[in-house]
Amino acid sequence: MNTRDLKYLVALADHQHFGKAAEACFVSQPGLSIQIKKLEETLGVKLIERNNKSMLLTDSGVAIVERARNILTGVDELHEIARQAADPFSGEFKLGIFPTLAPYLLPLIFPAVSKSLPNVSFYLLEEQTASLIQKLKAGEIDAAILALPVNEKNLTTTVLFDEEFFLATTKHHPSSFGCAR
Repeated sequence: MNTRDLKYLVALADHQHFGKAAEACFVSQPGLSIQIKKLEETLGVKLIERNNKSMLLTDSGVAIVERARNILTGVDELHEIARQAADPFSGEFKLGIFPTLAPYLLPLIFPAVSKSLPNVSFYLLEEQTASLIQKLKAGEIDAAILALPVNEKNLTTTVLFDEEFFLATTKHHPSSFGCAR
């Protein structure tokens, strides 16, 4: 058994179709099918019920797919640790930001950030503050630029900037208080 076999099994569980799973794994359908059969033989348990039109994971198959996902995630984490050891300023960085700020702030900062960290792949997610907090707590993103206040015990916050708001009116509008700017 190897990680390739586990990837094939997970793809099959995700796509629920041998042809689509094979396509997602960039292998032929017979090649994928043969590897799944070998995996079943290695494990000594039937993972998939097959017929001419469909496939269904057995109860053992469902449990093994769940563990396979965990194993593949662990393998990806090992690769990431090794990559970061070779170059600590490399890898992925997932940043969340609330949508009303993103189009104004990101074009100002990302050219310089991307230039100074060329080996980092940035993934940006625009969502409301409450959703971003949940994603931070779940470990789905690395950091977020949020609207304050944020009152979460397990999060550290830093104020990045204060923004002034101005009211613009005509000179004669009652809200202008006789000021002309």
